[in-house]
Amino acid sequence: MKELFQKIWQNELQFLNFDAKFQDKSKLDTAECAIILSVNKDNYERYFLLKEFQELCKKIDLRVDIFSIQNAQICILNFFKS
Repeated sequence: MKELFQKIWQNELQFLNFDAKFQDKSKLDTAECAIILSVNKDNYERYFLLKEFQELCKKIDLRVDIFSIQNAQICILNFFKS
C-alpha cells in the first residue's frame, strides 16, 4: 500500500500509519468512499474548496487537509481488504 500512495501522492505524501482503520465504518457509503479515494496530489486543492466535500469530511469528523484525507484513504482501503 505504501508504494501505491507514493505513486499517487509523490512529494505530498505524509507520514502515515498504513494499518489505520475507521472507528465507525457505517458513516460512509460506497459513493462517498469513492469520492475520498479519488483525491490525489493533482486535484486535492480543488476538492478542498468544494462545500460538498467539506460537508463529507465533517460527516466523518475529518479535517480538510492532506494528512486527514490520506489517512481516510488508508482506512477505506483497509476496510475493503477486511
